[in-house]
Amino acid sequence: MARMRSSGLGPDATAEDVAAYLWRKIGPPFPVYSVYLFYDVEGNLLYVGATGQREQRSHQHANSAPWWHLVARAEYEHFHGPGAKEKAFAAERALIAELRPYFNVVGNPGDRSI
Repeated sequence: MARMRSSGLGPDATAEDVAAYLWRKIGPPFPVYSVYLFYDVEGNLLYVGATGQREQRSHQHANSAPWWHLVARAEYEHFHGPGAKEKAFAAERALIAELRPYFNVVGNPGDRSI
């Protein structure tokens, strides 16, 4: 228990406090998957994606996507725990089908003009 106290967690620490402390120290207990939405300056949705490596995927887009210069804002939703990958990619497919982002090709049928 002394180790927990040195971390700033006292005897009244909740399970959530301990989980947050461990998350900061050793990372998430399961991989984190993210769904991301990129918007232009006018708020038009440009692209929806999902990844387990958010930083790396953003760099890939920045280096290769011809539309990257249009991105003014990003939103992220994170999925944790068992099934996170499946949930994130299902959410990505659903968002593409519903919102029809201009630069998504896979899963985005028909006219995508904005």
